[in-house]
Amino acid sequence: MRDQEIADIILVESGFKPAAMVELAHPIRASAASWERYQKKVRSFEKTLRDSGLFYALRINRIKTSSDVTKYSYIAKDRRTLKKLAMASAEKNTGKRRLVLGKILGYPISAVRAFARNKSIQNNDIPARVRRSVFWKFLNFRLSQSWREEMEYVYKRARAIRHESPEFYKKIRRRKMRVA
Repeated sequence: MRDQEIADIILVESGFKPAAMVELAHPIRASAASWERYQKKVRSFEKTLRDSGLFYALRINRIKTSSDVTKYSYIAKDRRTLKKLAMASAEKNTGKRRLVLGKILGYPISAVRAFARNKSIQNNDIPARVRRSVFWKFLNFRLSQSWREEMEYVYKRARAIRHESPEFYKKIRRRKMRVA
């Protein structure tokens, strides 16, 4: 599981985010032993979620490629939000699905609308000084032309992670920066 997915779960638990989606992928052509390790990780992850008291559902994703089996875990603070998340994920229209999911996941509406319309901006369009900021490491969604306001959400996200899990916050901060 990626650091940002762990952060999302922490933020759902704290109430900062209403919901999260975590992707668990496995190559189809991997060995039987690898498949067993993957299944063990999935079971362990489910136990962690069960113990957390959060509501969750594990679903096999529509196959994007023939090379991976992907399971998504929908995680929410309450049953109603979990149901909305699962229903939105089933939406066939990509733009509508992205719009509804982004809102449910609590991302800034300007970023959600841009993503739903395939109008997100490239990271290279953001000034290098912003991309070199420690807060850039806490970004986990595509930005829009309103990136300045959206970065305010990222700052709040980082502060919430620091408040909820100082050690995990430090781990993300120590991560090597990838700036183009």
